[in-house]
Amino acid sequence: MSFAGARIVPVPYINVSDNYIVTHHPLSFPQNLSSFNMVRCWCGKQAITRTSLTSANPGRQFYCCPDEGSSCWWIGWYDPEMCAHSRMIIPGLLRGRNELEERLEVAIGDLWKWKIYLKLLAHYLNGPELESVRDLAAGIDTGIHQ
Repeated sequence: MSFAGARIVPVPYINVSDNYIVTHHPLSFPQNLSSFNMVRCWCGKQAITRTSLTSANPGRQFYCCPDEGSSCWWIGWYDPEMCAHSRMIIPGLLRGRNELEERLEVAIGDLWKWKIYLKLLAHYLNGPELESVRDLAAGIDTGIHQ
């Protein structure tokens, strides 16, 4: 089966799970795969695409049933198999991205704790000490607005 000339319909939004990315658009597959311009699940529903995040098939898209609990969940691969080099590199990139996201969340949480501490401290102080603590608290900007 050739994907030459295939057209992908833009996907409006995705949902990331532990092992795959869910594409919430029923037409997010090549439009010329069948005469009906759609891929059907074994149960007859219109298939959706998901992106595998497993180490065996990192970043590879596949067709599946829109009902996660169904027994006909996996239908087939959308993408051709990746080369060995890609299968070796992509899991490390995904792990690195996940580690950076976790570290960022911890750092933002720490900044918020310090900002709250300084604001509470400023609330209980008077005079010049109060102004210096307020100035210090104002200098801590997490980039997150309430």
